[in-house]
Amino acid sequence: MFEGVPDEDAWRNCTTLEGACELTARWLEGSLSYVPGYTAPQYAGENGPLSEALAAINRLGFLTDDSQPGKDVSGGNGQRAFVTGRCTEQAAAVISAVLVETDLVVLVFPPGEGGSGQICVTLDGEREFTWLGGSGGPSYAHETYTDWTNETLAKALKECWELQIFDPVWGRNAKLIPLLQKALITAKS
Repeated sequence: MFEGVPDEDAWRNCTTLEGACELTARWLEGSLSYVPGYTAPQYAGENGPLSEALAAINRLGFLTDDSQPGKDVSGGNGQRAFVTGRCTEQAAAVISAVLVETDLVVLVFPPGEGGSGQICVTLDGEREFTWLGGSGGPSYAHETYTDWTNETLAKALKECWELQIFDPVWGRNAKLIPLLQKALITAKS
């Protein structure tokens, strides 16, 4: 699809959710050095199994834009595992339906709607440090992707559903990614 095209040009020429998912998967795998909105030249998250799992999630139609692994609370520091991103209405419905029967939490923001809640997912020295529950709404996606890519992709992503999914258990990593993958596979079938 974008073979031989410089990384930033690949994004400038990308016009669909599916294309954005593939480019993000490639970035997570290290074959692209650029993804919109990320200032580091390559993926700075957890390499190995987590980046491979996130690449697979992107290829199943969920455009990830943020994630973190869980870390047990120790000395006032800890993390809840989470993944945020965008997908179609059908994928959002299936993800919600599959995960509602688990103890994972799914926050869903339909196109055109934002949110302003705060759920702590990272503690740093016993202080809350990272939160989910807030959404910039459609204007955030549109402005962000217009600046970094093109108007067509920005409009396509503006129409996507935004999901924020987290494991309420501090430090647990064994549930979120496999269950999200299962839901996305179900959505594809």
